[in-house]
Amino acid sequence: MAYETPNAVKSVAKRCAKALKEANSTAPEITRPIILKHYEEIAALNVKFGLLALTREVGVINGQFKER
Repeated sequence: MAYETPNAVKSVAKRCAKALKEANSTAPEITRPIILKHYEEIAALNVKFGLLALTREVGVINGQFKER
């Protein structure tokens, strides 16, 4: 079974990754609020996509995880 991410979710994940990179340069402890803020955007889309999946997608974008 292939893991597919909707384009809208990828777009939110990319914005989240960018915000995390910008915030990490000043205060690395504020990552959770940033992820939660972007997850609210996904929840508003009514897409079946969890918080952990968003975190994983951000990791894929940053090169920390490999895409399945």
